[in-house]
Amino acid sequence: YYQGAEGMRQMIWNSLSAEREIVGYSVFGRVDVVGEKFYNNYVEEFRGRNLVDRAIANPTERTIGYINKNVVGGKHQQTLDNIRLLPTEQLYIAGDTSIYNNIYSVCYWQGHEVVGIEIENPDYVRHELSIFNLLWQQANRVNI
Repeated sequence: YYQGAEGMRQMIWNSLSAEREIVGYSVFGRVDVVGEKFYNNYVEEFRGRNLVDRAIANPTERTIGYINKNVVGGKHQQTLDNIRLLPTEQLYIAGDTSIYNNIYSVCYWQGHEVVGIEIENPDYVRHELSIFNLLWQQANRVNI
């Protein structure tokens, strides 16, 4: 269980232990909680480890703006090819979910409330990965 900006930083840094790939769901914007300096260090370390990050997001104005500013601008660990979009009516996304190795990690933030959990369980991760992969196939590529 994690709490506050420091807890979120720890959860994000923990994801660097991924063997190859991190997948999940995101509203984007966690840099607003953890700070640009930390996030830039994370992105540098992520790239140095040759990791891949695929995410499904809702095509909200906020998400598209974030993608334009940070992903297209090269300030993010992802590329446009690694982001797909599903309408909120099909999949409502809140916070940030990361799935890697045998870890299922969820972080939620709103205002000053920042909470997160990590679950380590291979069967649960296998279950969640199968759902993610089905949704990934249905999701739309980002066209910016």
